[in-house]
Amino acid sequence: MLEATGLAAAYGPVKALDGVSLTVAQGEVAAVLGANGAGKSTLLRTLLGLMPGAGGTVRFCGEDISKLSTPERVRRGLVLVPEGRRVLTGLTVEENLLMGAYPRRDTPGAAELDAIYGRFSNLAARRHMKAGVLSGGEQQMLAIGRAMMARPKLMMLDEPSLGLSPRLTSEVFALIAALNAEGMSILLVEQNALLALEASQRALVLELGREVVAGTSAALLKDDRVRGAYLGAAA
Repeated sequence: MLEATGLAAAYGPVKALDGVSLTVAQGEVAAVLGANGAGKSTLLRTLLGLMPGAGGTVRFCGEDISKLSTPERVRRGLVLVPEGRRVLTGLTVEENLLMGAYPRRDTPGAAELDAIYGRFSNLAARRHMKAGVLSGGEQQMLAIGRAMMARPKLMMLDEPSLGLSPRLTSEVFALIAALNAEGMSILLVEQNALLALEASQRALVLELGREVVAGTSAALLKDDRVRGAYLGAAA
């Protein structure tokens, strides 16, 4: 479904990505691991066109989208839930959800909103409240709900457990599993390497913008390099 080959990106003279390649198959959860500054968020931004690429190609659903604008990539079904959630705190919950449908060429119906509210009961109870009053976990659910309103074929999640309690983190990962079970393809960036590997079928480890390990998540869970560097006591 998603094939990136030889991606490069830079912030001025500093290389942020250096020849990174990855594949996400239809119906798969793929994870990207690495320390802070490894290039994980830059990879997602480059895939979506938010970060200008300095080389490489991105193919999505069989088409080269490397030169397409971000809105056009979103319209084709590639959607990002950004790190830190980035909800519009001055807008209501419902207005935030409707913003997710903005790149579409049609108008979302009431049934779509009802489906989101049916999945997220807390959001339903707060639909007319400003997003700024929501808890961190509720804002994360809102960010995911907003992404769902774009009708994604592949959802990219950047650090979805950031700042959340263990209970809320479990809820977010249960939601990721449920979306995947319904057929959603997912590309997951997550610092909790154990959770990410347990939730995914394929994984890639970045270090200073370069791919250092790639393979099935089951294999990476047993890889001594990954266990020593990213799993720690959890291993």
